Amino acid sequence: YTYTSGSKYVGEHKDDQKDGQGTYTYADGRKYVGEWKDDNPWNGTEYDKDGKVTATYSEGVRKEN
Repeated sequence: YTYTSGSKYVGEHKDDQKDGQGTYTYADGRKYVGEWKDDNPWNGTEYDKDGKVTATYSEGVRKEN
């Protein structure tokens, strides 16, 4: 799915929400890769536009690197 902002989501959906495995790429090039739960990042990794890890998510809690 491509949003009007230019962001893009590729992955699983449930009840019209991001749920399961997926990748969300922001319009500025940042990216989140991993599991979604109820439209929220759940267990995964966030990257900056250059591919550097900026944060990780564990059970919905974001931890910056």
